[in-house]
Amino acid sequence: MVMTACGAQKKLASSPEMLQQVDEWTVSGVAYDNGDFSGLAFSADGKRMIAAFNSAALYWLDMPETGKELNFTPFEVPGAKFRETKRDIEAVTVNGNTGDIFYVQERGSREFAGGSLYRLAAPSYNKEELVITFDKETIPDGNNGTEGLTWTDGDNLIVGREGGGHRHIAPLMIFYSCKDGITKKISPAEEIKQIAEVVYDKVRDCLWILDGDYDRILYRCDMEGRVIDRFPIPDIKNAEALLLDREHRCIWIGSDEVPSKLYRIGFNNL
Repeated sequence: MVMTACGAQKKLASSPEMLQQVDEWTVSGVAYDNGDFSGLAFSADGKRMIAAFNSAALYWLDMPETGKELNFTPFEVPGAKFRETKRDIEAVTVNGNTGDIFYVQERGSREFAGGSLYRLAAPSYNKEELVITFDKETIPDGNNGTEGLTWTDGDNLIVGREGGGHRHIAPLMIFYSCKDGITKKISPAEEIKQIAEVVYDKVRDCLWILDGDYDRILYRCDMEGRVIDRFPIPDIKNAEALLLDREHRCIWIGSDEVPSKLYRIGFNNL
């Protein structure tokens, strides 16, 4: 698993809040074909990351350090078939109060079965629990389905429906409570063509939406999906994972390309 820190200077354009330093790590030796990085979150204690791959499920990821190899450790969950079967896991988040890990699976390995939300309960993380399988009205297309996921507070999460594609399905934010089920559905601003990832920002009480496959823009939105700011990101092919890191004044973006890559982008005034 070799990490390459190229430290390349790339012009990010338009926004004074963006820094121009981009560090790039090559992800290898983890997922099938090394090309399907899809989700990223901090662990409950903040000491490491959780990486999702849409062909090889979940891995612990030690905090990346320049000049060192990326260190992935696979989750061992009996019966979850994380590595035996293509799972198409697209996003991961952590309940900051309980430490529970949630993740979404876009579609089944053999046929569309509706986008599904799963949980691994803290602290053992040794049993997979199906929370909900969304109906076809909510997720009508298994290839334009559950692509983003973020925890907000309590037992509340937001699932991002990808949208786009040849069937012209609109992106959608699905607000979900583990107690009450789906509480509301909100379409983000029309200029957001696709949701590659959605992240709740408790410091600013807002949402960050990554439109990775279309305009490659990171949007900061209010809780109704209205755009507050927009930040062009580098020319990253198929950007899918997003993580805010205020401690290190950066954002992390994972790409679903061959080979997959992890980008650290300095962000001023995050």
